[in-house]
Amino acid sequence: MTIDFERIKRELPIKEVLTKYGLLRDLKQRGSQLYGPCPLHGGDNPQAFNVSLEKNLWNCFTHCRGGSVVDLLMALEKVDVREAGKLGYEMLGVEMKAGASSPSGPRPLDFTLSLDYEHPYLKSRNIDLGTAKYFGVGHCDRGIMAGRIAIPIHDDRGKLVAYAGRAIDDEQPKYRFPRGFSKNKVVYNLNRVRASSAREIVVVEGFFDVMTLYRSGIESVGLMGSSLSKDQRDQLLSLEQRLTLCLDGDNAGRRGMAKALEMLRGGRPMKAVYLPEGLQPEDFGSNYLREILS
Repeated sequence: MTIDFERIKRELPIKEVLTKYGLLRDLKQRGSQLYGPCPLHGGDNPQAFNVSLEKNLWNCFTHCRGGSVVDLLMALEKVDVREAGKLGYEMLGVEMKAGASSPSGPRPLDFTLSLDYEHPYLKSRNIDLGTAKYFGVGHCDRGIMAGRIAIPIHDDRGKLVAYAGRAIDDEQPKYRFPRGFSKNKVVYNLNRVRASSAREIVVVEGFFDVMTLYRSGIESVGLMGSSLSKDQRDQLLSLEQRLTLCLDGDNAGRRGMAKALEMLRGGRPMKAVYLPEGLQPEDFGSNYLREILS
């Protein structure tokens, strides 16, 4: 698909790119201009790098030349113009390809991220290599998800529609989603459990809850939050298996359980499992999980 580079140059602010890559803090602002040492080649010349926020252009007066926001992405990532265009689309929340899973659903991506499946953060969450590869989850070192754990999200037909980025430290937000992506239109892991022979599917909140249950031999899906949307309800009711609700044991999880039970009432046989205060499925061992969910 052709990338609309003019749209990226017009709609993606250079300031947003500099902020994302942690470079804005080294620049000073005077009116609509930013200036400081060049973040591309280094050096200590306080006037070498200049950005026009009004024109959305940058320039290095010593080594790196300058150009548009696309040129900046090319220089920062050391990639060609098409790869920079993909990154620009990702930051704008623009999908690369038509063909949504439903009239109002997210559109499939035509690229994948190269990820590290053995990052220490995954081990700290008890996600082994086999589980990480199964879900395609790993540490990302470039683009909008740089420095985060990138979690692929698929629609109910198995098409990759987005990546969620989980911070590995105290960075906010804890989870970053592409601009324009509506997580309430997708049920995480639905594409895998739809083909499962399991008689029961557990509905949880988070990505890592789903991965933990998988390691325990339990099939589950995630709402990517504590609130069930109408689109998610319809997708859950399309499953043939029995549903078990098991949201987090906090106030939001309790409210989410009540709302979900109301929305799903009468749709199919189901049950609810309430966890102790402040706990979530990934806090428990495999044997206990199987016991409380049986």
